Amino acid sequence: MSKTSLTSNLASPRPSHLPLLAVAGTSLALPAIVRGFPRLSHDGAIHVIASSRFADQLWQGEWYPRWIQELNGGLGSPLGFFYPPIAYYAASLFRPLFPGDVEGWMPLGASAGLALAGSGVLAYPWLRQFATPRAALAGALVYLASPYHVAVDLYLRGAIAELWAFVWMPLVLFFAGVSARKPAAAGIGLAVAYALLVMTHPPTAVLFSLLPLLYGVAVAAPEARLRTILTIGASLVAGLGLAAIYLVPALATQAAVQMERMATGDLHYSNHFLFGSLAWSSMSGKLTVAMTAMIGFAVSASAGCGNASRGSSPSRSTIPAVPPGRGPAGSPRLPLRPTR
Repeated sequence: MSKTSLTSNLASPRPSHLPLLAVAGTSLALPAIVRGFPRLSHDGAIHVIASSRFADQLWQGEWYPRWIQELNGGLGSPLGFFYPPIAYYAASLFRPLFPGDVEGWMPLGASAGLALAGSGVLAYPWLRQFATPRAALAGALVYLASPYHVAVDLYLRGAIAELWAFVWMPLVLFFAGVSARKPAAAGIGLAVAYALLVMTHPPTAVLFSLLPLLYGVAVAAPEARLRTILTIGASLVAGLGLAAIYLVPALATQAAVQMERMATGDLHYSNHFLFGSLAWSSMSGKLTVAMTAMIGFAVSASAGCGNASRGSSPSRSTIPAVPPGRGPAGSPRLPLRPTR
């Protein structure tokens, strides 16, 4: 069997695994789906108010609400000029299913469930590019069930935009991997996936943007690496162009937003590195470090299981982990602040 056919067989998903991942994600988000978006989360009330007003204007025919009319005592808010809209679009899709929910907790909770399930479902085909079905399933389950993703983003912080960013990152990497073999087929998909990430959570997009290039180089054949870098780079630039409808106004209005809050006091990014000053100063910091170590062990075990299962079958023994050369009453007031 040729290496090309082996790689194609490796990248093909196993259909039974995708429903399993969808059920796992939905189960973890069940409290939010059944009872509504977490009410005691840090940003839950803010996002419920904003997404509900966003949905009102969207279903009235305004396809991209920017000036949110009912905020600040009816004076309105420029929320849509700065905040990324994708998570609010997703919540708006569920609005007709909950006509009796005037506040908007249920549509946002359903959106969170879709995001959690979608992150695992889309992580699976990316992982199948270099892992066996069982190893890819294990990796996708770890990805969607990681403590930061579920416990912190959803139930503690209520960070709906960041929760949705987890959906698009594996999709970007999937198309980056395809670009190493079929650049013409992957360019449009990569541009759209990256645009969705930028329009969902720009800070995550900034932190993530180098990874598609590095991943493409890792899976491409040596003679195709330059072409792969150029293809992925062009697709990312095209993605920025697709996201310009949001990105340009957001960049132009930074002076009116409290950006300094991201660089002062405990919120400064350097305090939240694994061995930063806050990592060991609280029980939550210690738990984060411990959970990070547990996830590392789980990923390593998953990779080991994948290698072992390949070794047990002669038809798979020639495929390495990364194939070389292949690849709530009253008027709400919402301060504008950095996206969470």
